[in-house]
Amino acid sequence: MPLYDYHCPDCGHRFEEFRPMAERDHAPCPKCGKEADKQLSGFFSPRSTSSSSTPPPCGGGGLPGG
Repeated sequence: MPLYDYHCPDCGHRFEEFRPMAERDHAPCPKCGKEADKQLSGFFSPRSTSSSSTPPPCGGGGLPGG
């Protein structure tokens, strides 16, 4: 069973819960009991294109002879 992230619009509580895929869109909030909405996981959240880290140069990769 997959783990999903939820946010309750009534009390603001954020939580994770294992749910069957057929029941993934909503889950009862463990804090207030109201229906909470599924959120995008941080792993899949869109990221800004600006970053402080830069990719290695082509062919460099940090390996000798590269």
